[in-house]
Amino acid sequence: MLLMRLGRRLLLRTPPPPTAAAAPASLTATATTASRGGASRALSSVLPRTATAGGSSSSSSSNPRSSGSSGSSSCSRRQAVVAMSSSAGGPGSGGGELGGSSTSGSGGGGLAGGVARAAEKAMGAMGSVIDGSAADKAAARLGGAAHSAAEGAAEAAQAPLKDTMKAALKEAGAESAGDAARAVRDQAAALGTSVAAALGHPPAPEPHPLPPDVKMTSYARFPDTGTLPPTQNGGGGGGGGRPPGLTRNVWAQQDSVRRAYAPLTGGGGDVKCEVLVVGGGMVGLNVAYRLAKEGRDVVVVEARAVGAGQSGRTSAHIMQWNDDYYGTIEEKFGGPGASRLVADSHLAAIDFIERVVQEEGIDCDFTRLPGYLFPHDNRPSTLAMLDSELAACRRAGLGDVRRVDLAGLPGHGRLGPALEFPRSAEFHPLKYLHGLAAVLTSPKYGVRLYEGTRVADTLDPQISGRVTTDTGAAITPSAAIVYATNSPVSRNVAVHARQAANRTYMLGLQVPQGSLARANWWSTEEAYHYVRLQPGDADGTAPYDVLLIGGEDHQTGEYADKYSDRWAALEAFARERWPQAGEVLYRWSGQVYEPIDLLGLYGLDPVNPVNALSGCKRYIATGDSGQGMTGSAIAAMVLADLIAGRPNPWSELYSPSRVTPALNVSSLEELGSEAAATARGLVDTVLPRSGLGLAGHYQAEQLRPGEGAVLQEGAHKVAAFRTPEGQLVKRSSICPHLGCQVEWNPNDATFDCVCHGSQFDAWGNCINGPANSNLKELF
Repeated sequence: MLLMRLGRRLLLRTPPPPTAAAAPASLTATATTASRGGASRALSSVLPRTATAGGSSSSSSSNPRSSGSSGSSSCSRRQAVVAMSSSAGGPGSGGGELGGSSTSGSGGGGLAGGVARAAEKAMGAMGSVIDGSAADKAAARLGGAAHSAAEGAAEAAQAPLKDTMKAALKEAGAESAGDAARAVRDQAAALGTSVAAALGHPPAPEPHPLPPDVKMTSYARFPDTGTLPPTQNGGGGGGGGRPPGLTRNVWAQQDSVRRAYAPLTGGGGDVKCEVLVVGGGMVGLNVAYRLAKEGRDVVVVEARAVGAGQSGRTSAHIMQWNDDYYGTIEEKFGGPGASRLVADSHLAAIDFIERVVQEEGIDCDFTRLPGYLFPHDNRPSTLAMLDSELAACRRAGLGDVRRVDLAGLPGHGRLGPALEFPRSAEFHPLKYLHGLAAVLTSPKYGVRLYEGTRVADTLDPQISGRVTTDTGAAITPSAAIVYATNSPVSRNVAVHARQAANRTYMLGLQVPQGSLARANWWSTEEAYHYVRLQPGDADGTAPYDVLLIGGEDHQTGEYADKYSDRWAALEAFARERWPQAGEVLYRWSGQVYEPIDLLGLYGLDPVNPVNALSGCKRYIATGDSGQGMTGSAIAAMVLADLIAGRPNPWSELYSPSRVTPALNVSSLEELGSEAAATARGLVDTVLPRSGLGLAGHYQAEQLRPGEGAVLQEGAHKVAAFRTPEGQLVKRSSICPHLGCQVEWNPNDATFDCVCHGSQFDAWGNCINGPANSNLKELF
């Protein structure tokens, strides 16, 4: 079918990769698994989930857990994505497209071949909607043109794109781009329904749709919601204004995050250091601390300000439980040995943060407390999940985890049976970060921290080890570079194809002071909810507490008309279980990266581990799977040991080059999710907006104050936003990372990239990687 061929060619029409002997097995597995699975993900992320325009959002996908499956304990809590296999050979391994299987799916054996056959069996019920030969040629041409855009030549390729599109349409027998786009949408919608039904995941109606009149400005329904604009001197250099990308939340990110450290300026020659840490969030500062404590000469550069990124948008759970389930980890990674290592790393992470707080005297409200895993409903299959996970915890060495009944206990709302994890913790993340930054830059450790300094070149460090910045300065580390930027600021698809970006939402409700227990709570849905208490609001002095509820995750980069009222869903969830919940005080969102095999990626860069000339090693820390506070401490311990040449008990388990042996076939719908998201982002740069039915009737002049949209203007697409004051802002809608199409996010007032999760505020400022530059200005 056209969509499957298109997704396949977007990934396969590239220069041949190294042979299996020359490339890491994980990279080969990534490319081959993603190429076959791209069509499956495209069913839900490229186009509507149903044949009508009002299909359900991406978070409505069901889970064997929530459908009463007896095998419920083997799936992850978010939309599961399938682990890769070392038996999956790439194009250079002498086989077909996947694990040696032929394109028909009849050949090839092993895990990868089985996945291919399972996918094609599910898709086989659908006939070809468009003539196969013509569609194949059209897809190849469109895919090749889009791939050219991905190589960073989007602007220069505008004319070739138009010529290529005309030729492709002619071969496909379509009279216009709109005809072709609608044909792709129609067959994908039908195919999506067919595959979802085959997997037992029929589309469900969205329970909290947004009213049509606020579809493009859902953030503006509430005061100070969404990503806030930068203020004077906050957008660059060393000014003290509000930097881009902040939000109003319970941590007072909007007020407390300002540049306190000068940017690095050029003119004095390259800055020398032993280790360069890129990123001033939780991972970056924890890594810097562990290294500086060992006496290493460390430089930290932060593009905006300490705490301006996702570390300032977190819910700040420090978790004894792993929210992908110890039973699932045991299954995916070959037994209780792996789950025991993960459990040990979580406990060590909590100890690490507690030790930093105590030894350095950081006042950040750190508290040890219990966490509770509770069932989201009372079905026998859901309750059985608790017993299954309890047994997995015992096998993982967590003997203090126990089943309890919270019913009738004060402070736990209407909850009942649950698993208690007694060694969990929480803190105030911005108090911790700002306190740690002050400790690091003191004479005791002498770390050089530069804010307002963005790494500008991601290519030269791979060769010479020299890192240039947007301030004109350069840094040359002798031993290591650590990329701690949520998603690495590189074009390394071996990393980006291993994880998917998801938006996650937070709600804060006022509750009477002391009415709820000081605890963490986590529900058992696939798209689970995470809950905690913040006593006394942001500064701890208010005469009330704030109940924080998070969840309702969905893929980053959804089309604007697919957004729903995630905050209303969180509010309904909270009020049903905690009747003390009062006025809503905060609404915000953040971003998490979910690795395809669930565990974080902390270690050497899988493609460019050592700089060719300098011998400087390159490390990454990403894919925290929504457990960034815990993961940041694990990353600090793992990376410090690797840089020092010491053995670490968890380094192989968290290695970005790992190969995961187990495959969960029930995750077929999510197979190759990141590859297909990339395909969608690239295809959208080629097809016209009107043909896709996406805000095609809009003109920039028609945007109302506060509205944003990606619009077609002649041969170009623009990211347009009208400020509340009426000013029209236009930027290129092509993501500077790999040339994909961004989309307007009406819940957060941002432009988001579906391919790898880059995010830009309404003014085009880059506020989340892997992109490391702003949307291009249009003149």
